Amino acid sequence: MGDAPYMEVTLTYVDNTGTEVTQSVKPTERVPKQHAITAHLRQATASVGYNCVVEAEAGKGRQAMQAM
Repeated sequence: MGDAPYMEVTLTYVDNTGTEVTQSVKPTERVPKQHAITAHLRQATASVGYNCVVEAEAGKGRQAMQAM
């Protein structure tokens, strides 16, 4: 742990006025936050659901149902 950054994230986008904007962050805290845990679980649920639909459309309904 400590104060040293463990990654750097840079996001570049064009805002509603057409100006390119760049934002960077270098996080130092590795403590799980409730909103991050919730976001991860939401993503996992969506991913499993999507894969189940793909399997069902490919004629693998039983596998899709078991995955759910």
